[in-house]
Amino acid sequence: MHSYEDRIRAVELYYRYGKKASVVVMELGYPSTKQLSRWVRIYEEKGDLPGVKAKRTLFSCTENCCC
Repeated sequence: MHSYEDRIRAVELYYRYGKKASVVVMELGYPSTKQLSRWVRIYEEKGDLPGVKAKRTLFSCTENCCC
């Protein structure tokens, strides 16, 4: 999973390089061209990329736990 900073950097480079996804992927080494196009689509629709979601725990330590 890539951080918000990594994803926004890739999207910014995409626009800087004239919307050439393959050039961005070659320079950064991530993501795939398909994943970059998803990030760009989300960025264009929402004006920003969502942050990384924290993993959800199934239960708190006080519930059903022998800590």
